[in-house]
Amino acid sequence: MGYELIITEKPAAAKKIAEALADGKLIRETENKVAYYKVTHKGKDLIIACAVGHLYSVAEKEKTFNYPSFEIEWVPASEVDKNASYSKKYLTVIKKLAKKAESFTVACDYDIEGEVIGLNIILLACKQKDAQRMKFSTLTKPDLVQAYATKQKTIDWGQAKAGETRHFLDWLYGINLSRALITSIKKAGRYKTLSIGRVQGPALKLIVNKEKEIKKFVPVPYWQLQLLGALNKNPIEAWHEKDKFQNEKECLEVLEKTKGKDGKLADISAKQFSVAVPVPFDLTTLQTEAYRSLGINPKQTLEIAQNLYLESYISYPRTSSQKIPKTVGIPQILSNLTKNKEYTELAKKILSGKMIPNEGKKTDPAHPSIFPTGLYPKVLDGREKKVYDLIVRRFLSVFGEPATRETVTLKIDVEKEIFLAKGTRTVKKGWHQFYQPHLKLEEQTLPEAKIGDTVNIKEIIKHDKETQPPKRFSPASLI
Repeated sequence: MGYELIITEKPAAAKKIAEALADGKLIRETENKVAYYKVTHKGKDLIIACAVGHLYSVAEKEKTFNYPSFEIEWVPASEVDKNASYSKKYLTVIKKLAKKAESFTVACDYDIEGEVIGLNIILLACKQKDAQRMKFSTLTKPDLVQAYATKQKTIDWGQAKAGETRHFLDWLYGINLSRALITSIKKAGRYKTLSIGRVQGPALKLIVNKEKEIKKFVPVPYWQLQLLGALNKNPIEAWHEKDKFQNEKECLEVLEKTKGKDGKLADISAKQFSVAVPVPFDLTTLQTEAYRSLGINPKQTLEIAQNLYLESYISYPRTSSQKIPKTVGIPQILSNLTKNKEYTELAKKILSGKMIPNEGKKTDPAHPSIFPTGLYPKVLDGREKKVYDLIVRRFLSVFGEPATRETVTLKIDVEKEIFLAKGTRTVKKGWHQFYQPHLKLEEQTLPEAKIGDTVNIKEIIKHDKETQPPKRFSPASLI
């Protein structure tokens, strides 16, 4: 009697799915150091096998260096890329297991790349025309059992064809233009390997344009006046209300006019403003926030998030959604987070409220936003722990209330020249209490004072400055 063969994208996912679906003992077998799992689920025999990402690559039907070239096909990745030689043994195992399988299920990541990986394995390795499809956003047991129980009868053909088309276009565009560049340089009497591509080209264009802006930039001088003094025996700093003097002579006249003079507090004003609750993380905002708060570049952030997903600690990270649907089990996630002492009190606060998240506009038909599953991480290295903490605290923050900040402005009159001292502080923490370690906020409290108080001026300093060129792209701002 045959069995159902379930194909996963990565070894770690195969193990998680096998553990989730096993009604009894899980049997782990290996062939050429490639592991696969045998389990029984509701009386049915299953074998869970894995790929290691893409097992097939796009290549020319006949290898040439012709330009242009349009005859392409899928071939085993190990045949065209020596760096992918390790994938051959995984493909061999899947082919062997497919021979005695009576049904097939794709359980790769539910996105375009995962669908293409599954499509090629089913069509080329398993020699099948179609397969069933499991869809899940976390690798937790409840989600995987539900995904198996409600699996689709076919793969997502629209997603599969979209992914296949992207791979074909990447090859046709990238390879042909790269060969055109190399050929043109060769005709000029030089040889150099060059590459260009669908993403690489536009990214390079943005960087070049930015560099041209920087080189064309002509700095313009300006001057600022800074007041250092004391108000009711407390130090105070203020800047001339004009901010930037475009004329140095005017700046020097004010400096001379105020030299050796004290000031009077002419006005006190306070203005409160609301700081909106953030929205859940999609991949791009996670990457930009990790770079801002933790100094971890986007590529590393994705790798870390992928590992956290494979360990069942967070949901699938490659998402553009800013939604947290009720179906993810918000109360259960928060309840699980209370078991982690770092988040106990914060999670309890949210559990005692309405538990309505502040969602963004962006959606993703395949996955919700990035959120913690609530499972307690046993061991995380330094950077993994930081990214996990960022994801948890962002998740908690979206259930908070707006924060309130207040800016107090003191107007200091020195011989009819007005200098402004400003201090901003938080008066209502709101969602800040959940996100605190990742906030870069200054709490500036000005001295207690009343209109008419004297400001004893220590010195007024003239700062010679000039406008700055545009900043170069950072890894985060480029994405």
